[in-house]
Formats: sequence, structure tokens, C-alpha cells
Amino acid sequence: REGQGVLLLPEGLLYEGGFRNNLMDGPGILAFADGTRFAGRFANGKQSGDGTTVWANGDLFTGPHSHARPDGKGSFTPAGGLPETRVYRDGELEKEEH
Repeated sequence: REGQGVLLLPEGLLYEGGFRNNLMDGPGILAFADGTRFAGRFANGKQSGDGTTVWANGDLFTGPHSHARPDGKGSFTPAGGLPETRVYRDGELEKEEH
């Protein structure tokens, strides 16, 4: 698969965006069965680079992602709350900056 398209996976994932060599690649949106959504860049089938994750509970992170996880300094906004700067390493919160 090459170019733009839509992919529905058995585990309830829905991807809409670019493909290269049958992998998600380029800008796209990935929706998870639990309601979590990621919009941003993909490389070799994984979320990579800048993007926005909105979790099912309404929390939002905008910033760098690597291997499908927040990775680096970005803006985190809890559902109904105010934005704050956070630093993540491989999906784990490393530091909050207020």
C-alpha cells in the first residue's frame, strides 16, 4: 500500500493518512478503541515527531512523540484544566513545569 488511505485493524484501531511500504507513514490520524486519538506524523508504522494525543478522558498532549508515546517537552492540558509544560521520556512523565 502506497499513498493516502484508511486502515481498520481487528483490535479496533482506525488509521487515516499516508502509507509507504504498507506502513503508516507521513501525516495521519489514529483512533484507538478506547477513544484515544493521535493526530500527527508517522514513520515506519509508528507515531513519530510532533503531534497531538487526546486521551479518552479528555486530557491532551501536544508535542514530540516517539514509538507511539509522548517523548520530549510539550504542552499537557488536563480535561477541564489549564495547560502546563511537561517533559516525557518514552511515555513516562519526567518533569512538570508550571
